[in-house]
Amino acid sequence: MDDNKKFGDVSQEDIDSVLTRGSGFQDGKYRIYRQFQKNEDSKSNIAFLKNEYGTGGGTHDYPDGTRGGEWHDAKGIRLEKRGCEDVNLTWSAIARRIDELIASDRYMTETELAEYDLHTAAYAKYRDVKASNSDAIVLVEHSGSYYA
Repeated sequence: MDDNKKFGDVSQEDIDSVLTRGSGFQDGKYRIYRQFQKNEDSKSNIAFLKNEYGTGGGTHDYPDGTRGGEWHDAKGIRLEKRGCEDVNLTWSAIARRIDELIASDRYMTETELAEYDLHTAAYAKYRDVKASNSDAIVLVEHSGSYYA
């Protein structure tokens, strides 16, 4: 997508600000990032996004300070921005844009990437310990945090 292209009065920057928030669920952004790192086909990514977002939405403050809303369902995401036409994005367009944002290192901040790496390492450590202790509750310490 062209970064300067506008959809009605909703800019690409506005769209990206919604997408880079993630799904709105705890660690949803990390799950989305992990899914796109798998390099699966677009059909798999679209199915994942539909499931991750589910049905819902809420308010969103756009980069220019304008308040609006973001609503998602089986069809995609609808953006509402005060004083602008609503924009409907299909899951296919959303998957393409998230892929572009990740490829250009604009989906996650450096801080978010560091946090993602920490959680990924902790999960790998947990998975290794759990594999040899499948019937036990496993508590793993990694960088001062504990994972069960």
